[in-house]
Order: sequence, then structure tokens, then C-alpha cells
Amino acid sequence: MFCRQGFCRNTIADIEKAAGYTPRSGGIYRHFPSKVAILEGVIDAELTLNREAVVDVPAPPDGAPPLAVLEAVVRRGMPISLGG
Repeated sequence: MFCRQGFCRNTIADIEKAAGYTPRSGGIYRHFPSKVAILEGVIDAELTLNREAVVDVPAPPDGAPPLAVLEAVVRRGMPISLGG
């Protein structure tokens, strides 16, 4: 949802509905304390799914480890603004 519509355009109620909860029931808060925590969970899940793909990738010229590069790419690739 965040990738399609951005962070600010999705409400907790939207996320609850997509997850099968009754919107505005607070059900999502049993798993995540905030919308930012949901986004962090999404990023962590993507990193976990893609970790093996970067294990054998050589470090870039600046010496950053491949996993750090992947995390930066994932974070930069999501059209979000945490300001709203």
C-alpha cells in the first residue's frame, strides 16, 4: 500500500481494512504501535527477503556493505513522506 499510494495517503483504517481487520477497530495496534512501525516492518521484511540476493555482491567502491546499500535503496525507493 505504501509503495502504491505513499505513506501519507494510507490511514490506519486503510491498513486495517487491507489486513482483514474492521477499519477503525484498533486491531492493527495489537501488532504495531504506529504507522511508522508498520513501514519499518515492511522495510525489514523486504530486507529479509532480499538479504540472500546481496550476500555475494561485492561491496561498492565506497566500501559500504551490500546490505547497507540494499537498505538505502529500499528506503529511497518508497514514495513516502514521514511529515504528514
